[in-house]
Amino acid sequence: MQAEALGVLEAAAWGLAGGVATALVSLVAAIRAASFRWPWRRKGVTEREAREELSARLFVLGGSCVLGALVAAAAHGQMSGPWPAFIIGVAA
Repeated sequence: MQAEALGVLEAAAWGLAGGVATALVSLVAAIRAASFRWPWRRKGVTEREAREELSARLFVLGGSCVLGALVAAAAHGQMSGPWPAFIIGVAA
C-alpha cells in the first residue's frame, strides 16, 4: 500500500519549514560564536556596516527558505508525507 503524494503547496510549506530550521540553526551558531551577542553588533563596526550585515543575513535567511520551498515543491509528486519535504528543505 502506497501513501498519497503531497500537494505542491503542502510540500512547499514543509520545505519552507526546513529552510527556516536550517537558517535558525545557522543564526544560533553565529550568536554563540559572537559570545551570545548579535553577530552584526561587534565592536569597531559602524552603524552602516551593522545594517549591511543584518540585511545580508536576512537575504540569506530568505533565500534559503525560498530555495527549500522550491525544491520541495518540485519533488512533491514523489513524496509520501511531510518528513521528506522537511528534509529536502533542510538540505536545500
